[in-house]
Amino acid sequence: MYQTPSAPSARGSARDNRKDEGSKFNSECLDSGFLSGNLDSASCIIDSDEESPPVGGTRVNISGVSEQSFDKCVDYECLDSGLILDSESGILDETLTEESELKEEDAFALFQEAFSPDEDGDTVLHSAISEGFIAAVFSLVRLAPSGKYLDLKNNLSLSPVHLAVLRSLPWAVRRLVIGGCSLTTRDRNGNTPLHLACNLGDLESVQSLLMPISFQEASLFPKPCPPVHGSSVDFELINTDGLTSLHLAVAGGHFDIVECLLMYGADVNVTDGLSGKSALHVAAEKNFPQMCKYLIHCGADPELESWSGLTAADVALQAGYSDIVDKLCCLGSYTTIDSVDSDEEDYSSDEELANGKL
Repeated sequence: MYQTPSAPSARGSARDNRKDEGSKFNSECLDSGFLSGNLDSASCIIDSDEESPPVGGTRVNISGVSEQSFDKCVDYECLDSGLILDSESGILDETLTEESELKEEDAFALFQEAFSPDEDGDTVLHSAISEGFIAAVFSLVRLAPSGKYLDLKNNLSLSPVHLAVLRSLPWAVRRLVIGGCSLTTRDRNGNTPLHLACNLGDLESVQSLLMPISFQEASLFPKPCPPVHGSSVDFELINTDGLTSLHLAVAGGHFDIVECLLMYGADVNVTDGLSGKSALHVAAEKNFPQMCKYLIHCGADPELESWSGLTAADVALQAGYSDIVDKLCCLGSYTTIDSVDSDEEDYSSDEELANGKL
């Protein structure tokens, strides 16, 4: 027999309204709001085989996270609807305090791992530069509390900036300079980063080492950056061979680097530490006439003599470059010897004089 449907009760209407209101939520992951004990973790936790939803524009892949490490982050006995029932009990404050302590511990552990050397003396920063990992290098430089952490050397006496120059990575060189690394740190051969860059003919690395730090670059770091200007760099530092950066650049025929060094304040008449030769002596010895002309134009003294009394023209004459001897004499130099053979016994080599054999 057909029965007329009864009017909905007030309780039923309220239930329907709540159903409509809650349609925009995922009811499968919400319970009544009371602590309900152990829930089925499979219904509320992201499957380990899937990627987590994007956070801040970055998708985080958690497929490689182990069950033990994931369990540490999730308390399965406290999974409820997300409502904090006892806000006056201090649960929220305790949770935030524990989280902040964990973050500090994680940061300290990360710092220790980043700047602790391995069996070869390499830090993570050394490895990141060797592999060319741009983001890792930038992050590690920012992590360093001071520039001394950027000067840690490996077993080969190479600091990160030495390694960046040897790898021809001017972007890494520049970031280390902005971060406060030392420009006078030396390797086992007494070479500074500038020595290495000049010897390799790497103009971009030379510029990265010498350019002043701009305000825009300094703003990239929370800690104050030391001002780096060409005039504050010690261009007269010599390596174990007694050579300055300018000597190495001239010997390699790197005209653009010589020009850059002189522009930033290098002394064109600086002498080496073994024989007293200037850059002009080196250019004459290497038979670089255009380099000789440029150096004299920039103020090189054509009459400057080495410790054994040899001018640049004498050095060229001893090397057998008669053409460049004439050009040097036209530019103001002179010869103190008539020929190499006649005065060979009268003039000892600069190396013997430097080694104290005379």
